[in-house]
Amino acid sequence: KVHCVSCHGASGKSVMPGAPNFSPNEKAMLRPDMFILTRIKEGKNACPAYQGVLSDRDIMNVISYMRTFN
Repeated sequence: KVHCVSCHGASGKSVMPGAPNFSPNEKAMLRPDMFILTRIKEGKNACPAYQGVLSDRDIMNVISYMRTFN
């Protein structure tokens, strides 16, 4: 919530133009966990890199949480 909700919304539906939608059947969530982990670590476009901010374990916990969105 601290790092992502301002762009991706509380339920994973993007609130900022260009931010991926993390609803269950959206392209972003159909990718493997390791792809998402790498993308979060490296960042893309307006999304900053979280390598060194969040551990791999924390990022995997975030991905697991994202997969619970309906």
